[in-house]
Amino acid sequence: MQTVEHDYIGGYKHTPVTPEIIHYFNECLPDINAKLGTKWTYMIILACWSQVVAGTNYKGYVAGDGYDCAHVVIFKPLGDGKPEVKEAFKVMD
Repeated sequence: MQTVEHDYIGGYKHTPVTPEIIHYFNECLPDINAKLGTKWTYMIILACWSQVVAGTNYKGYVAGDGYDCAHVVIFKPLGDGKPEVKEAFKVMD
């Protein structure tokens, strides 16, 4: 079976992981740990999608210490606003 990815107006689209996106996720690592109940010292963004709203939502499939994986959504407001974690949940234990 072949899967086809579509971009929808207002929806998420696949986004390359850039140094800027890595910075947003790293800046939010303490909040990600708090939501997940983890003590990750680092994480790797395995895949990323973005959605333009009044700023940008970045949905990342990430792996941290111990190979735990999670889905994390970070909102980066327009301008100089700080990124913030909107949701985070583990997908493997």
